[in-house]
Order: sequence, then structure tokens, then C-alpha cells
Amino acid sequence: MDLSTAPTLCEFENIEEALRVNLLTAKGLSALKRILWTLKLTNINLDYNPVIVQILSILLIFLSESDAYCVVKTMMIQSQV
Repeated sequence: MDLSTAPTLCEFENIEEALRVNLLTAKGLSALKRILWTLKLTNINLDYNPVIVQILSILLIFLSESDAYCVVKTMMIQSQV
């Protein structure tokens, strides 16, 4: 998994373009990329979700990396019900 690039799951080619306002530290940005890779690798059908980068960046301001992942994963599961 290459953290220098991460799936943006939207029309932008890199995370910096997808984040219109970046409030994350370097550590937070790395966590965001890890979560995006994990979501992409564990959800084969996930190709396009343009707001997930912004949702995750907000969650990472207030939550730990694992908690932010759990919240987004739960949102994805509940949206399929």
C-alpha cells in the first residue's frame, strides 16, 4: 500500500485536490490515506464516493484513526440496508 498516493474515490487525482480545506496535520493526512486504502481494498464495489474524503477529514479532527474508520464503515453498511 503506497501512502504517497491514495484512492480519492472521486474525480480528483490526489488527496490534496480532494480536500478543499485541509485542517489535518501530517499525521492526520497519513491516517486519512490509510483509511481510504483500507476502505478501497475491503470494499471491491466502492469506486466513487465524492464526499468520503471530507467526512473522514472531519472525523479525524475529533476521533482516532480506528474510530473514524469504524464510523465510516458503519455508515457504509447502514446505507446498504
